[in-house]
Amino acid sequence: MNKKGFTLIELLVIIGLLALMAGLFSVNMVQILNKTNSDSEEEGYSELIAATDVYLAINKEKLALLHNGESNKIKIPIKSLKDEGLISRDYSINGKKIRDDMSIVVILGDKGELEISIEKS
Repeated sequence: MNKKGFTLIELLVIIGLLALMAGLFSVNMVQILNKTNSDSEEEGYSELIAATDVYLAINKEKLALLHNGESNKIKIPIKSLKDEGLISRDYSINGKKIRDDMSIVVILGDKGELEISIEKS
């Protein structure tokens, strides 16, 4: 007997296999995208810390305020880092975009270490 086309069972099996493959693919893609986003955020945070270090090296008088005890924290506006050419792109940290109206806050810790955070100005 000469058969033309597919039976309903064959079509259902093919659709089921395609759905299974799509499900596996989408789970893997979500994991890959999440890892990419976290790597990008980690890289952005590292770049902001490096830009802060360079800014403080250029503006030593601000860092001296911390070490002399004249101030307990320094606020460095993101706009200042951009104006100095230390950062050139927008960053996202923890899913939040770092904007020009934000500042990097540098605090001298109890053991002499610098603690860096980002807050809205």
